[in-house]
Amino acid sequence: MKVDAPTPPEVVSPWGLQQLEAARQALADDDAVGALGILAHHARREPRSGLGEERDALVVTATWRLGRHQEARADAARFLVTYPQSLQAPRMRRLVADPQESGAAP
Repeated sequence: MKVDAPTPPEVVSPWGLQQLEAARQALADDDAVGALGILAHHARREPRSGLGEERDALVVTATWRLGRHQEARADAARFLVTYPQSLQAPRMRRLVADPQESGAAP
């Protein structure tokens, strides 16, 4: 009987942590465009980061805040396919199911 080796954990780099914190701060400062730029750079540099789930959730939030609601809903739907067991999944499901529902907006 062959046993497959466990998949190594995805790496979380100090740089990646700093980038996500900078994106969160940009959102707190009402700079969704800046946040998306930071998140896109993170995705290019560390596409398989252990922070991908958090990054993708922040993308949904930033996109929604820019008023690109249809795009944010599509991103939320992709998030659910990729991370169905995420702690963020209930929020994403509400956004996909009924974007006008109270509390659905990220």
